[in-house]
Amino acid sequence: MNERRMDVILVPSTHCNLRCSYCYELDKLADRRRMSLDELDVVFERVAAFFARSGVQSARFIWHGGEPLLLPPDYYHQAFELQRRHFARASTAISNVTQTNLTVLDDARLELLRTGFDSCGVSLDIVGSLRVNGNGQCREDRALANLERARAAGVILGGVTVLTRANRNHMRRVFDFYRERDMSFRLLPLHAGDFGAGQWFEIGAADTLKAFCTLADLWLADSWGAPIHPITDVIRAVFAYHADGIRSGIYDKQTWDPMLAIDREGFVYSYDDIYDRSKTYGNILHEDLEQLLQGPVHRAVIAETGRRARETCATCPNYGQSCTGIGVVEGARDYWRQNADGSWRCEVFGGLIEHVERHLQRAGLALRDKQSWASVPEVRASA
Repeated sequence: MNERRMDVILVPSTHCNLRCSYCYELDKLADRRRMSLDELDVVFERVAAFFARSGVQSARFIWHGGEPLLLPPDYYHQAFELQRRHFARASTAISNVTQTNLTVLDDARLELLRTGFDSCGVSLDIVGSLRVNGNGQCREDRALANLERARAAGVILGGVTVLTRANRNHMRRVFDFYRERDMSFRLLPLHAGDFGAGQWFEIGAADTLKAFCTLADLWLADSWGAPIHPITDVIRAVFAYHADGIRSGIYDKQTWDPMLAIDREGFVYSYDDIYDRSKTYGNILHEDLEQLLQGPVHRAVIAETGRRARETCATCPNYGQSCTGIGVVEGARDYWRQNADGSWRCEVFGGLIEHVERHLQRAGLALRDKQSWASVPEVRASA
């Protein structure tokens, strides 16, 4: 039996000190309200009860924003204490991770990152930064200085780089930046619909595929073993299937839905639907989580993801072999392309799998010295 894991994306506040051009939360960033500790107490109580009844063996709380580090460190210390109290007798292994723009860092926050969180994802564009404040000033220089300070203090850090038109042709620089610091990272493609149409920084599926393939080639040609999500996840699955006959299996949310998001007001959503009140399962402050996940909206979301997988993945030779279908089930529509007959093709992940297969075949599948086949970076779902 596979381990039951759960990722809980928790947004206690949407307040942020930046106004990144591509942010999908721009209308919420000036709001300084936060989830109270009393409300967090209810969240932990109900999540812990659900985990106990459902047999969840391990779970990550992913503290998101806004900018999470604008909240005072004592808020998190008290929150972690509440969490420990509710999970004290639980069999679920709990970890806490966060994602930050790292433009705000003092001694207290440095200690919070070092001893409070289990890991931290740092948002960096590396090239052509669109991470600006309200006056349009780029603040990535401050983030880079704080990055080195945190690394020197022993903080476990991963990177999160958003793929945009500004950096799409600079994957070598992105790769080298993280390699020099031995940091795993996630390349997060910018999705249409997260911002107003017609923006100069938009990309398409072909841009995403090209960037993914470039990073795959760089990683495969190098002795460096740190994971790059989702690229090394795909490489590992392709290698396992072709070299050892190990099938990936299918990502089936009907059997187990491993991700949920909770906003500042306690509303619960699927991973990709946060803030869409038409798709909320309900409010965890008012109902038990188990009731919400048995409700009609959650059932409709599960049915939709199943339909999407059947529509897009059913005829794909990789499905269940070297691909679980997670890119379609949890991914955005702009990963895919409609064929002439009306069917859908998973352009990005299907193309990346084909590219990796060709590369490994040329190499004779001789990559067993790589150390990270079993590694999944902690920043996987942090963005």
